[in-house]
Amino acid sequence: ERKESKRESRRLSKEIEVQVNKGYDGEDPDEAQMEEFMKLLGKLKEKASTFLVILNDMRRKLKTLPPNSEGEKQCKKVIKDLTRLLFLLNKKPKSVRMPSDGLQLLTWSEHVLTRFQDNHPERAAQITKETSEKKTDESEELTEEELQERIDQDETHF
Repeated sequence: ERKESKRESRRLSKEIEVQVNKGYDGEDPDEAQMEEFMKLLGKLKEKASTFLVILNDMRRKLKTLPPNSEGEKQCKKVIKDLTRLLFLLNKKPKSVRMPSDGLQLLTWSEHVLTRFQDNHPERAAQITKETSEKKTDESEELTEEELQERIDQDETHF
């Protein structure tokens, strides 16, 4: 079952990577939209570790939900959007292409982050502290496989 779950997770990650790399559908974003998107993305980048924790919490929650329930569907949507966000946060700024729903995704992500911080202030502070203590080279860009491996590793640590 665990193997099947990892396989499904990798398939979903590949699907999301394709969606993220597709970029903007329809008309290209104007300069103001792109500027706002990049500004918001930069602001959220420092909270990537927190989003990874939220993603893993949602994955654990998904395992407890009844199959085909409304809760399961909602949880899967949240997991998909958090994964899309993490792919965007992992990219170097020059290689980021704004998805058609990019501003909406980042605005939603800010809301998710605020709710997490409001509902779990001690945990959010601990994540921030740990992240600042082990600051890694931010110029490093992980491959899709490395990011998936890191997500899988973090999931097993809980």
